[in-house]
Amino acid sequence: ERANKPFGPVANPSWTQGGSKSNNSTFEPRDAQKGASVRALLYFYFRYQDYQGFICGMESTLRTWNKQFLPDSVDVKRNDDAFSFQHNRNPFVDHPEFLDRIASLCTVNNGDTSPIADWVADTLEFGQVISGNSRDGFYAFVNQGETTMNLSNLSLSSPEFTFIGNPNLTIPKDSLVEIAVRFTPSAPNQVNTAQLTFNTDAPATASRTVTLRGNSFTVGVPSTFAVGQIKMFPQPARDMVSLTLEAMRHPAGNVSVWNLAGQKLRTSNIASGQSTVQIPLSGLAKGMYLLHVQLGNRQFVEKMIVE
Repeated sequence: ERANKPFGPVANPSWTQGGSKSNNSTFEPRDAQKGASVRALLYFYFRYQDYQGFICGMESTLRTWNKQFLPDSVDVKRNDDAFSFQHNRNPFVDHPEFLDRIASLCTVNNGDTSPIADWVADTLEFGQVISGNSRDGFYAFVNQGETTMNLSNLSLSSPEFTFIGNPNLTIPKDSLVEIAVRFTPSAPNQVNTAQLTFNTDAPATASRTVTLRGNSFTVGVPSTFAVGQIKMFPQPARDMVSLTLEAMRHPAGNVSVWNLAGQKLRTSNIASGQSTVQIPLSGLAKGMYLLHVQLGNRQFVEKMIVE
């Protein structure tokens, strides 16, 4: 039924079987076969050329299907098996994105040589940082275009965030650079948010704003707790650590374990007036952690070692 009909979408088929369909001018393979068919045609097109221009009328469809139907495990195994026998591969199975780097299959076209900006994320998270200490973060800029991309007017909206060194404002084609930012919270127990803004000469992305976030806290006994009111033992600990809250009338709260990257690992509740709390440590790797106690509007943070 296919004969030599070109590939393309068929809206009103005169023939269907197994998901494939056809009319008097076009053949549309079933979805499971579309990607494999496209990449087989591309292989033969670049290996043996297309003297009669058969591919040209299908180029738009081939590009669409190549993106929609990426290689699966069957395609990869077929490519590996062919390589083991004849020692060459279909590059469009290994790298279907190669087709996007070709401006046109049938005309001489250098494509758009402008820089193309791409970014890893819209936010840069710094996690939990002890007040007065610093943590460095790195934001990546990618230029996927064919000419150099230039950044300008880089700025940070909060003094808690500063650039490290002189940011690289020039990104060569097909390259990635990182802008280093340092978070140094000046006050404890704050949620710090700022914006990194900049301009580019990439036509599609004239400006960009990235959100920076970090939290600050203190280590030790704050003034709201008298020394000795909260005790932690044993130290170092293995499977369990205990807290005693001596001579305190406190509201309900919780105690949580954090790693030094600012990630909360587990939490235990504390009932109002409860004098002893046990926190299980099973599953934690050896190292230093932070124990954070929150009782009403008062908190206590202390270093804890797990061995």
